[in-house]
Amino acid sequence: MPSTVTPSPVRDWLSRHLGGAEALFLLFIVVVSVLLIEFSSAILAPLLASLVLAFLLQRMVDLLESTGCTHGLAVGLTTLLLLILLYGSLLIMAPVVWEQFGALYDSLPRLKGAVVQLVEALDKSLGGSLGKNAAAQAGEFIQQEFRRVGSTMLSSGFTTLSNIASVLIYLFLVPLMSYFLLKDREQMMTWFRIHLLPDHNERLAPIWQELKQQMGNYVEGKFTEILIVGGISYAVFVVNRLDYAALLAVAVGLSVVIPYVGAAIVTIPVLLISYAQWGLSAPFFYLCGAYFLIQILDGNLLVPLLFSDAVSLHPVVIIMAVVVFGHLWGFWGVFFAIPLATLCKTLLNTWPSLPLPALQDR
Repeated sequence: MPSTVTPSPVRDWLSRHLGGAEALFLLFIVVVSVLLIEFSSAILAPLLASLVLAFLLQRMVDLLESTGCTHGLAVGLTTLLLLILLYGSLLIMAPVVWEQFGALYDSLPRLKGAVVQLVEALDKSLGGSLGKNAAAQAGEFIQQEFRRVGSTMLSSGFTTLSNIASVLIYLFLVPLMSYFLLKDREQMMTWFRIHLLPDHNERLAPIWQELKQQMGNYVEGKFTEILIVGGISYAVFVVNRLDYAALLAVAVGLSVVIPYVGAAIVTIPVLLISYAQWGLSAPFFYLCGAYFLIQILDGNLLVPLLFSDAVSLHPVVIIMAVVVFGHLWGFWGVFFAIPLATLCKTLLNTWPSLPLPALQDR
């Protein structure tokens, strides 16, 4: 009697989705990338930062080449502009932000008193339902949190020779690596296609193009959003004469890196500092109105303009991507949460699978 093979849905699924060379290669790349980032994130951090800058600067290189510049000249001019902007912003903004953070740290007793006063007024309006020690506990909590953040910044700042050396290495190494990534991009891609890709890789090309487009557009859009939101926030804070304007503007600008959650977190110090400065007076409400207008325009106008693909993702998916990738890979996981989520969606939609007739012939 001829032997019969019992159909197996699991075997058929594995054969269809992992039976081709392209699928196996793609799975290998995904697994190796995850393992490298998981176990070598500290070592790979300069490379990741360099890749971010290379994606960010590639459009300018293309623009200069379209005007007649050679590739080498375009890369050189772009790198020179990067160095001017990077070192110039550090020399101008870093001392101001650091000085304002120190002043804010010294004014913790005043901030704590304002929080206690606010909670006492709220408790009185609610008829004492918050409890007898609610105001004192709230003030102590705020003071402890600011001290914790301050100690973290001091321990990771320019307080030890090793931290100073790490910062100096980054300031030299990252622009240098970005220069070579821009200069030798075509040679690197050619070597990758010849030596690493399988012979039949027609279905991998769309995935690579989608990844390159998503990463490039996201990095460019995110830096644009940081500059716009941070710059407008700084102008609003200065016009309203808010204390620690530069420090808070930097915090508001960087908060857009974490979708939804970042805006909620940075709102707390903005409101607390403005309340400690003015109380429940007209300047406080003017500042709050302007600040919330910035957040509304960012979420409903700027983000849809800059991240049309990201808007197609459900907010729950975006928040879960921030939580999962942030837990796995820290800052870079949070920064790339949206393009990684979009990439996962692309992989699910375009994974190279064998057609059903091919399975029946095997």
